[in-house]
Amino acid sequence: MKREYFLTTERLGFSWWTGEDLELAKSLWGDPQVCRYICAAGQFSDDEVRKRMALEMENGQRHHVQYWPVFELETGRMAGCCGLRPHGSWVEEGKGDAKAGPEEQRQGDGEQQTEEAGACRIYELGVHLKPEFWGRGIAAEACRAAIRYAFGELDAEGLFAGHHPDNQRSGKLLERLGFVYMGNEFYSPTGLYHPSYEKRRGRRSLKTALLQILPGNSLEENLEKGLFWCREAKKAGADLALFPEMWSSGYDMPESVEELEHKAVAADGPFVKAFANAARELSMAIGITILEQHPEGPRNTLLLLDRHGECVLSYAKVHTCDFGDECCLTPGEGFHTADLDTEAGAVRVGAMICYDREFPESARILMLMGAEIVLVPNACPMEINRLSQLRGRAYENMIGIATCNYPQGKPDCNGHSSAFDGVAYLPGEEGSRDMCILEADGEEGLWLAEFDLELLRSYRRQEVHGNAYRRPELYGLLTEDTVRPPFVRKDRRKPVL
Repeated sequence: MKREYFLTTERLGFSWWTGEDLELAKSLWGDPQVCRYICAAGQFSDDEVRKRMALEMENGQRHHVQYWPVFELETGRMAGCCGLRPHGSWVEEGKGDAKAGPEEQRQGDGEQQTEEAGACRIYELGVHLKPEFWGRGIAAEACRAAIRYAFGELDAEGLFAGHHPDNQRSGKLLERLGFVYMGNEFYSPTGLYHPSYEKRRGRRSLKTALLQILPGNSLEENLEKGLFWCREAKKAGADLALFPEMWSSGYDMPESVEELEHKAVAADGPFVKAFANAARELSMAIGITILEQHPEGPRNTLLLLDRHGECVLSYAKVHTCDFGDECCLTPGEGFHTADLDTEAGAVRVGAMICYDREFPESARILMLMGAEIVLVPNACPMEINRLSQLRGRAYENMIGIATCNYPQGKPDCNGHSSAFDGVAYLPGEEGSRDMCILEADGEEGLWLAEFDLELLRSYRRQEVHGNAYRRPELYGLLTEDTVRPPFVRKDRRKPVL
């Protein structure tokens, strides 16, 4: 049977379930590998598959949505299903719900079916793939199409999704898709509490793509690969793409000063101009990092290019690692912020680079300069203590922090790019919340963090951290230049008094 598709992507076609598709449904929902995260039994009977397909067709008639069957365009093979259902649609316990396999999301566990077709404004997103289609980016491609359909064709107000607590890959996928973790909710088909997420329409947010990618062996390779991942970031819906530290050279620090200078690139040279052109063409900001040519010697620099291709922020690393390979670099002379033009309006952005984060003064100064979001390119192992530093910087300054690291495979790096939104407490809720909205694994890839600017700004207006109750008249010791034991180091650039 030749399928008709109402929605297509580069590799996939979306169709509708019909009464003739029972065998297709059995091939998907009858597979224990697909169903292990959907229900407590870990597998559906033939009768349960029939009821599930009947529910999908009913949702199609009443609400114009389904977990649509999805097919590979090249081969015509069914890849699985992906789609929407009204949030809170009822499914009998044990009869399944949109819980899915290793790349999939959780759907509805509510108790009431929406009564009227077209009345729903909140939908649940789900994807179930056959095992042979796992690990190919199919889930992300299908979900992005369903998300566009929800907010475009259906004029949805928001989306809900979740995943089995043992299915961590689903959580990572949701984060890449820009969903925000909201807490754990009880899910009756499994009898467990499942992590739950939402994505809202019209939210004033900054979607930041953390490009956790391996460098090439030359400037040309890094240019080509960098531009490719910028395009991928735009496809993912990013407002801003951030590179790891010193991307132009792949954080390669030669021993020879002459070779170091040879590797350096000009801030207004062809390498940076190519990314400026890409920023303008994609209408997306890019935080490109370079080993920068400088009269006093090369610098470790972040250049923030806005969506019009203009450089709005140039920041050279202040706290260079003078005890190691960076002793030949020229340190920056101060911290800076800039108003970044986005579709959500102007966002005040600052930057730290790697070792800068280990000094609380760095983030504090940026907060005092009005920074709302701080970008942190990185090139080192991100373990619990360094992640805790970032959490602390976000908490004490009420700022969002986005850190992009190189993945494992790059020597002395391990991925774990992260984002902390700086909001420790939510109005009307007891206790604190986890400010970590994203932590990547060690693998190469793109990670999408969505900073809720409305929430952050409201929080900064009423909470007690940041600048509200500081006593700067008592902090004079912070600006003294004297270094005393046990902190005296011979390789400190400034002379010890």
